[in-house]
Amino acid sequence: MRIHQLKCFITLTQTLHYTEAANQLYVSQPSLSYAIKELENELGVKLFEKHGKTISMTKFAKAFLPFAQTAVDSLQAGALKLKDMMNPLNLRLGYIFSLSYDFLPSIFSLLPTHTLNDNFTFSFYQGQSEELIHEIQQDKLDLAFSPNFEGDNISSFPIFSQEIFLVVPKTHKLASKKEVQISEIKDEKFALIKSGTHLRHVIDKVLDENDIDPNIVFEAEECNSIASYVASDFGISLIPRIPPLVQYNLSFLRLINNPINRTIYLVWKTDSGIKPIIEQIQNSLKDHFGSHQIKYN
Repeated sequence: MRIHQLKCFITLTQTLHYTEAANQLYVSQPSLSYAIKELENELGVKLFEKHGKTISMTKFAKAFLPFAQTAVDSLQAGALKLKDMMNPLNLRLGYIFSLSYDFLPSIFSLLPTHTLNDNFTFSFYQGQSEELIHEIQQDKLDLAFSPNFEGDNISSFPIFSQEIFLVVPKTHKLASKKEVQISEIKDEKFALIKSGTHLRHVIDKVLDENDIDPNIVFEAEECNSIASYVASDFGISLIPRIPPLVQYNLSFLRLINNPINRTIYLVWKTDSGIKPIIEQIQNSLKDHFGSHQIKYN
């Protein structure tokens, strides 16, 4: 049983579509089919059932999935550990999409001067907050900037508050305003970050507290897709204001009386053997942001 087979199996359980899974894995569809067939032969069970152009997981696949995921996670963590041993001066840093343009570059000035040593390197990982927490727990990241700080064996420190704006197309009746009441958007069509994300949870909570049952016409995983959709005059949204979005024909409005903010945390694994250099970076960030209660937007 090879790790390639397990990765093929896990990806196929997520997509339930051979072509999509093959694209994600950067392999041909015949190669994917062969890997799954070999795995089924080795296990002696059928993992997937075909229904025309669609497939479904068998009871054997559902039972095997958590073990396959654990095996892949463990092997990847082991490989990263060996790389880490070969390069002990490597910082693996995770962050959410909306921090990649202004905030992330700005923190480099706060890092200890000896991190500029030729032997020191950075590895970056961009993902959703839930993914970042998982990567921290699996020892695949040393630190992360995330609005989600909850999880087993997770420690955190609040860094800054990120404001969420109402975004509307320039042709919208509210576009000329700088501030609006949340009650003014009650009957609008909404394009929102997908359900299950931390940002969506924050937005849903505020809308619910104001008795707004949003008419959601579009969902996406990141802000660029949302901005593009809103700019096409199909609805409005609630997202952070980040530099790439200025290319779209949009207006960003503050919500008065009911502002929406989320706290971004510095997150790390509680019981990990922290490298001295990473501990110094933690302290540098804590010292700076602990004495600068800023609102970043």
